[in-house]
This record gives sequence, C-alpha cells and structure tokens, in this order.
Amino acid sequence: MIRIKVLTALTALLLLGACESTGFNPKSTVRVVNSMSYPEFPNVQPVLPVNLIPWQADVPRDMTKTVVKNLTSCKKVSEDERDDAFWNRCGEHPIVTNSNIFIGFDQTNWNIIIENFAKLREQLFKYQKRVEEVNRQREAWRVKAEAERQRMAAENSGKPLTEEEQEGLINKIKKRLEGVNRNVKTDNTVERLDDILEGRYYAVQFGSYKVQENAYRGLEQFRQKAPIIFKEMNVSVKRIDNPEKGIQYGLRTDPVLGRIASNTFCKSLREKNIDCYVLQVNYNSVGDYISDDIVAAD
Repeated sequence: MIRIKVLTALTALLLLGACESTGFNPKSTVRVVNSMSYPEFPNVQPVLPVNLIPWQADVPRDMTKTVVKNLTSCKKVSEDERDDAFWNRCGEHPIVTNSNIFIGFDQTNWNIIIENFAKLREQLFKYQKRVEEVNRQREAWRVKAEAERQRMAAENSGKPLTEEEQEGLINKIKKRLEGVNRNVKTDNTVERLDDILEGRYYAVQFGSYKVQENAYRGLEQFRQKAPIIFKEMNVSVKRIDNPEKGIQYGLRTDPVLGRIASNTFCKSLREKNIDCYVLQVNYNSVGDYISDDIVAAD
C-alpha cells in the first residue's frame, strides 16, 4: 500500500513538472543578401548608311567663256602679257548666276539643298557618336550584371570564391571592359567624346564677303591657293547676320572638328597668309543649333 502511494506521488510530481516546464519554440534565421542589379538592355542599332549629295558642289559655270580669276596676282597682269601660260594659271569659266540645270532649281535653291544635306550629315554624325556611347555603357552594365550573378551563385552555394577565382573573375571583367572600350569607334576629327555628348563642336571660319557668289568664288580661290590643306576638309559658305555690318557670307569648316584639329587647320591657313579664327558651335541635347562662340586659338 505504501509503495502504491509513493509511485502515485512520483507520477504526480513528474506530471506537474512536465506541465510547468517551457516547451520548444522554433526560431527563424534571417540572412541578409546584398546584391546589385544592373540593366541589361540590348545595343541600340547603328545609323544606317545613307548616300547624300556631296557637301561641296561647284557652282554652274559658262563653259563657253573664260575670264580672269579675281586674284591680285592675275589682275595686275596687263592684257599684252596674257599668254597661254597666264590663262592656264589665271583663267576660269564665269559663274552662271541664273542657272537651273540642277534638277530644276535655280542657284539660290541649289545652295539651300547643299546646306540642308550638310546639316543632315552633321546630325547623323552626332547621333552615331551618341549611339556608340550608349552601347558602350550598356555593354559595361551587362558585364557587371554577369559578374554579380557569379558572385551571388558562389555565395548561395555556400562555397565562397577562393582568391585565385576572385582574381580570375576580376581579370575577366577587365578584359571584357577593355574590349568594350576598343569597340567604340573613334574619329580623328574628334578628340573628346564629352564635347560631343555636351553639344560642343568646333569649326574654323575665314573670309568675309557681302555677296554670296563672291564667297563661292573666294572658296575656289582658297582651294587653288592651298590645295593640300583643303583636300580632305569640307568647307561651305555660311551666312552671317552681323548687327553692325549686316548680312555677310563667310567660309567655314563643318562643325565636326575637335578643338585641337581646328587649331591645327587654322594654323595651316595662317601659314598660307589666310586669316582665320576658331569657333565653338553649341547645340542643345536634341541637336538644335544654339550659338557660336569665338575661342582663342592655341
């Protein structure tokens, strides 16, 4: 009887202790994972090649007549001394001011067409440079995104990258980024891509005429005076609205040059006794012309 009471008491104590003891509470573990997300856009399609009318086209001339060029060295030669050698050097066919041989356009409208095509090619040039910069940035983002995925995969696998693996991954990324930079097309007339993206271009201006026809004639004379300098340089006649002198016409290189190239070209002109100055041609973000600023030549 006593044994039964003792066993009953022990059982009661055990049950009471079990009721008073705290149970097992499951705990959650949160692991914070930091990762970078990079956009992975496809490359922008490049500008399609187009065939435009050349920027420079000779004005229509009367091939049945020959006149003396408007050069001092030619004008001062008397009529008695004008032999065949003189006419080969100083003779030219006069400009036909009322010609309409160019697709039914008169001379004024033809000049407008040439100017518009020059503007179009200039816009294509700027757009192409912007596309190249965008694609370079997008490729760099894709490289970084791939590196981030590899890093996260290594962390999730529970096996961190060794020093050799980390160094190999870094070298791989560097090589791809170097390849991206090499794939960016460069132009020897542009020194700084920042200038392009911020709308800064440079041009060289020289010559000043009150009559547009004289400006075209002057351009031809400059080309004959310095044929090597003008061989691969696009120069056009630019209308200038001068508040003091009124409407004038100057000769200007197309504004796709960098400042260094502009200074070099202007220096070459001055060596030929052709006065010139460098212009900074400014455009807004959508490529619209804003203003011209004269900059000091280096």
